[in-house]
Amino acid sequence: MLVPSSSFDDIQVSYFKYFKGGPSLDICVSRVFAGIRSDVFRETVLNVRKYKVVDIKLSKQYKAFLPAVTFCGTFKEKRNLESCVHYNNLMVIDIDHIETNQMEWFAKCLKGDPYVAAFWRSPSGDGYKGLVHLVYDEKVDALSLKVKHKVAFRQLLKYLLVNYGMALDESGSDIPRLCYMCWDPNILVKDEAAEFHVGNEDLEDFVPKMSNGVDREHKSKKPALELNWNMIIGKANYPLSNHYRCLLGNIYKKLVKKNASITESYANWVKVAFAIASNIHPVKGKELFLKLCSLDGSRNDEQKSERLIFEAYAKTNNEVSFGTIIYLAREKGLNINTKGGSSNRG
Repeated sequence: MLVPSSSFDDIQVSYFKYFKGGPSLDICVSRVFAGIRSDVFRETVLNVRKYKVVDIKLSKQYKAFLPAVTFCGTFKEKRNLESCVHYNNLMVIDIDHIETNQMEWFAKCLKGDPYVAAFWRSPSGDGYKGLVHLVYDEKVDALSLKVKHKVAFRQLLKYLLVNYGMALDESGSDIPRLCYMCWDPNILVKDEAAEFHVGNEDLEDFVPKMSNGVDREHKSKKPALELNWNMIIGKANYPLSNHYRCLLGNIYKKLVKKNASITESYANWVKVAFAIASNIHPVKGKELFLKLCSLDGSRNDEQKSERLIFEAYAKTNNEVSFGTIIYLAREKGLNINTKGGSSNRG
């Protein structure tokens, strides 16, 4: 089903004048778009971007001056699931840390995608935020609000990774998450966009007990599948595989020394799998991915991890940059020398 842009006149969100505190009022999404398009937040956003490199603390202080909204729904008194008055069937897409020479390419992809209803540049200037309308399969819709939104996030995460190499920030899986207002006179609101259908795949993952939004400690109940790795290997073409294999091997060794992991959350687990599948030959890629997952200890399910890396190789369009892994590793405090590396996208 195609949803017209006029629907944003009727969809209400909670507006927070300050990051900390309760909602000030409810406004329609169209008003949010008008605010982003106007110059109201121009000076603040420009300061966020100006100081991002030279004084990150000051940049964050300026960002905190921006009001924010909850696109996923409206809330009363507090910003938590219990206070959610209405759920909007919207997913916020948040794509951060895009290289400067890739910004235009990502914008082109978002503009051409049938499901992205609107998108704009983020306050930091090196990413995009956007909205996708969701429609749920009946079985998924019967789940709790928290769980069905996480199911939607997981499926949209894989969709964008497979088709464009876009790695979503996991904040999108959180319904009460605030989204800062911004300044982007070129915000694109499409006349109409298709609803993203959330199917009932892999629902067995969602068991009553969840830890930090990650359920991988619950061992897979699916029977072992015959994964045809010979088919994957036969069509493999990875000219820079050796370079990335060596780089990832070094990252693994450093993670072992720090007793750290880059696959501890579901989103990072998936991102790492697709980044490996886009850059490293499957013979070594599978081995390295399973070694990385083993750093999660008892939370790792090797059968699930092998299914995921197989799926990544089967679906990959070689679009996910190895920089995704480098970024996650640096977030863990690792010093990574990338000399000689390059992006798949060129």
